[in-house]
Amino acid sequence: MSQPPATPYGPPHDSPPPPQQPGQPAVPPQQGFPVPQPGQQYGDPSLHGGPPPAKKSKVGKIILIVLAVVLVLCLGGAAITWFAVKDEVGDVVDATKTRVVAPATLAGRAKNTDPQLQAAADAWSPR
Repeated sequence: MSQPPATPYGPPHDSPPPPQQPGQPAVPPQQGFPVPQPGQQYGDPSLHGGPPPAKKSKVGKIILIVLAVVLVLCLGGAAITWFAVKDEVGDVVDATKTRVVAPATLAGRAKNTDPQLQAAADAWSPR
């Protein structure tokens, strides 16, 4: 004869199933949870030493970041160069419109037009 259960509602949900007596049929799983076979484990196999999940490659993301940094540096360098050079180019253009004229006198002295002195000056000038 069998004895009535200890509680009328059955074992608690977090308690292990009672040990099986020799010669009795296997206890069916309760509430839809499978009963593990010997050597079988519950849950995610990767948590129990199974094969780890495949890692996603981050190469594409790294290449995009590097290209974005190079593009920003190139654009920044071009902008800095343009701002630095634009004033100098404007000064050179303005300088080409300048005309230099020798004065008739310099510090109160008249211009010397002696051809012998002019020939000596031309010999020493780096043309």
